[in-house]
Amino acid sequence: MIWIFKNSKKYTFCLIQIKMLVLFILLFVSSNLSAQNDVLLVIDYHKYTVDDFLSVYNKNNEEPLPGNIDLLKKEVDKFVDLKLKIIEAENMGLDKTDDFIKEYNKYKRELADPFLIDKQKFKRLTTQAYQRIKKEVRVSRILIRLSPYAAPEDTLIAYQKAMNIRLRLAESERFDNVAKEVSDDPTAAYNGGDLGYVHVFDTPYDFENLIYRAEPNRLSQIVRTNLGYEIFKVKGYRSNPGMIKVAHIMVSVPANANKEELDRAKSKIDEVYNKLLLGEQFEDLVKKYSDDVGADNSGELPWFGTGEMEPDFEKASIGLHKSEFSKPVKTKYGWHIIKKIDQQPVPEYEFMLDQISKAIRESDRYEICKQNIVRKYKKQFNFKDNKNISGFYDLVDSTLIFEGKWQAPPMFMMHEVLFKIGDKEFNKQNFIEFLVSNQRKMYPVPLKNYINMQYEQFKNKEILAFAYNQLAKNNNEYKKLISEFHDGILLFKFLEKEVWQKAQNDTLALINYYKKNINKYNKYSADISVFKYAPDMNIKKMKKYFTKYKKQHIKDDLLAKVVSKSSKSNFEFVGNYQAEEGNDEVFDLVMNEFHLSKISSKQKIIILPDSKTLVYLNSAITRTQKPWTAFKSELIEDYQKNLEKTLSVNLRNKHSVKINEEVLKSLLY
Repeated sequence: MIWIFKNSKKYTFCLIQIKMLVLFILLFVSSNLSAQNDVLLVIDYHKYTVDDFLSVYNKNNEEPLPGNIDLLKKEVDKFVDLKLKIIEAENMGLDKTDDFIKEYNKYKRELADPFLIDKQKFKRLTTQAYQRIKKEVRVSRILIRLSPYAAPEDTLIAYQKAMNIRLRLAESERFDNVAKEVSDDPTAAYNGGDLGYVHVFDTPYDFENLIYRAEPNRLSQIVRTNLGYEIFKVKGYRSNPGMIKVAHIMVSVPANANKEELDRAKSKIDEVYNKLLLGEQFEDLVKKYSDDVGADNSGELPWFGTGEMEPDFEKASIGLHKSEFSKPVKTKYGWHIIKKIDQQPVPEYEFMLDQISKAIRESDRYEICKQNIVRKYKKQFNFKDNKNISGFYDLVDSTLIFEGKWQAPPMFMMHEVLFKIGDKEFNKQNFIEFLVSNQRKMYPVPLKNYINMQYEQFKNKEILAFAYNQLAKNNNEYKKLISEFHDGILLFKFLEKEVWQKAQNDTLALINYYKKNINKYNKYSADISVFKYAPDMNIKKMKKYFTKYKKQHIKDDLLAKVVSKSSKSNFEFVGNYQAEEGNDEVFDLVMNEFHLSKISSKQKIIILPDSKTLVYLNSAITRTQKPWTAFKSELIEDYQKNLEKTLSVNLRNKHSVKINEEVLKSLLY
């Protein structure tokens, strides 16, 4: 932009201005950053910066800091009270208990997970999963099961078996017949390999990838998955209909029903269907005919998604319009007539993100993220692998390890380094300990393959553990996060011990607190009759007629009519009831007058001009005399607040608190 200045003086002047502006910005940013690190307050020897305070404030408030010094001090006082409790909890050793350490370590591990995965890959997986949620795949498959540890000769046998099966299918044998005969999937015996409509996360990820990318009605090649060799055929795709709400009328059929029972059930469901066609109400027929005791009186079932109901029941439900009912539908439970109540489409991505993220963490997809990050950490931490594990093939007893009973030789020590991560070495003894602790009873597999795979798991585990330890040392975001959880857990345990448990368990203290504050809980009450009068009412005449007819013991509703007629103005009876202060608006107005000594507790007639109301006291105003147990939940809550308030005062007296007034005032600008 400098070229626009034709005059050199103007150019020089502008350049000076630019330099000054840059200098000002640098000074402002520098001072602003240093302000964040300024010590706002000191409790004993604990220093807390502006950033410490703002971090807590912003987590608990959506509004910016108050611009008033008194309000700002109140916020700082809240921060001080919080930190005093945490300091006191540490002084009591609550952060050294086994219970605290166990819970804190658990959260530290969970909070570390998002930092120890490939975030870009995780993001792509969530997006991909959402796109797949919107589509369902109808697929059939034949499985030739093969262990991930399988030896080459076993792998070859399984592959040859798969080749023969695919050849049969290619020569036009029916897929379902072949699946029933040869598939290692036990469900194939009755479904012919038909998995129905498959959803995202329903199958191993490698198989899911294949079926979501396949062309419909084409026989797949032989594919290797975590389960073994598979041959599949996608029959078609459909959009996910979302969640469905239906009601049904069910005529049950016994599992081993004879022809007579089957005919009787069919005849009954047809009768119900015809009644619906003639206009009888669905709900009435549910009560009269339905055998489903699990549904409510209207036959409604809980919301369900696809794959949760019998296929024919599901298909009929999807095909209905709202409020429409189906023809009779047969399932293994009997006959059904289904009425659609409502349907909700698949939610938008942002509303499903947490659910999808959780599903990914609990699925085999998560291993992909971990493997990616392991490769990254190998480079980052200068990982070196000696790959010298051949001695373990002879050391490990295969007859014992697959029974989960193998132990290393008693005097066997192996200090030779297997691999190195950063400055940390892992030797053969470490791997032996891993093998012993991770063995389990399982079907025997080739020992060499087993040890090789265990070694890979051991390395990955230690690489991630090393990264976790580095994270706790070097990542400020993570350190801040676990610090917040540390303080949160500690605060909870401190308040639980010093406040909540005392309020819950100390009955004598509760009773004493109740006695000291008895008037707060036993409120004023009276039996009252309430009347409303018109704005044009002559108050003196109204009161005169009311007093006259009240002495005749006329009922309130009739009394209102007589007063209305005599005064020639509208006068209505509202109601008669036992009123309690704080629970009734009209009686609260009466009590305002009472507390201001404008009326006595025995006064009968009270006129409230502002609300055009006359209140008659059928009984004197008195306090209720209920036992403390009548207010127990409210009493416990109040006593807890009192304990916490007293605790804060005591902690202030016990500890030294110094606030830097200059830094505090700087927060106003």
